[in-house]
Amino acid sequence: MATRKLGMARDVAGRIVRGLLNLPLVVIDADLLLAPLAMEERYQISFWDALIVAAAEASGHKCSIPRI
Repeated sequence: MATRKLGMARDVAGRIVRGLLNLPLVVIDADLLLAPLAMEERYQISFWDALIVAAAEASGHKCSIPRI
């Protein structure tokens, strides 16, 4: 996608992807898929955004979602 839609060179995209491999891995299981459902409604954010927050929290990061 990055090479086609963003016009990024393949070697640059490859370096970025390899850099991401150093980040902690969060396995998305059934429990992690259920957490965003409550966040989605409570904070009025998309399921995918809520899944990112839930994954960050599962990896030990403290997250806060500002109320709008």
